[in-house]
Amino acid sequence: MLNFIKKHKKIIVCVVCAVVVAVLLGIGLYFYLHHEKTVQEAPKVMKYPDTTNPGKLKNTLDVDDGTANQLVKQIEYIHDGEIPPETIYYVTAPTLKKAANDTADDIKTTMDTGKNTKNLPTAAVEKTDRTVVTANTEQQQVDVYKINLRNNHKLKGGVLYHDNGLSVGAGYQAGKWESMAYAGHGKPDYAVNYTWKEW
Repeated sequence: MLNFIKKHKKIIVCVVCAVVVAVLLGIGLYFYLHHEKTVQEAPKVMKYPDTTNPGKLKNTLDVDDGTANQLVKQIEYIHDGEIPPETIYYVTAPTLKKAANDTADDIKTTMDTGKNTKNLPTAAVEKTDRTVVTANTEQQQVDVYKINLRNNHKLKGGVLYHDNGLSVGAGYQAGKWESMAYAGHGKPDYAVNYTWKEW
């Protein structure tokens, strides 16, 4: 064993270094993604008219154009009264703007600590991809929008049986496009799919 180590010392050192670098990169990536997710989940206070402006919504929530347009459509339904609020609760504040800021701070504190010391409704503090708090000057109330986005990036695995053989596959999906590569039975196979309808 010692002779093997001495003979292949350079290779072993390279492999160990590569493993250490990969582990450190993995840890760094994990903390970066965790930080990004925490920043995105934090409540954003927006002006009431800006909640129906796709450009402002896109920039504030860090979403793409299509998602911003879909969110604006849903928020307009809420503004028009077509979608009733899930819950109503009351806060005391000197101004509507202060009430919105206090509500956002209370939601963030509850989401960060897991302790609902302000007795906020469960719907207001549930974990979602994005939270928008706005001072609704038309109705003199604070609106809280809890937004769950569709996860557009997916890693996939699968098995393909053809020509009396089995192949194992791996793939990636971005939005409506999906690509898969299969290997294990002769030549590799590839597939690209497009999703026509979702529900």
